[in-house]
Amino acid sequence: MVNAEKQRKVYGERLRAKRLAHGLTQQQLADKVGSSRVSVNKWEQGVSTPMKIYQERMNRMLGKV
Repeated sequence: MVNAEKQRKVYGERLRAKRLAHGLTQQQLADKVGSSRVSVNKWEQGVSTPMKIYQERMNRMLGKV
């Protein structure tokens, strides 16, 4: 696995754990940060990473991801 892929996967796992710990669905998190459920799913699966603005919003809401 390439380093960037591994980083996305690890980030996604941490994001999912934080989201679940806060009792949020993917849709609820998406609504709160101004994104879509599909994007949240891609972030959690390690397919892509969120833009900085979404990372900042999630960090404020969930704690550092």
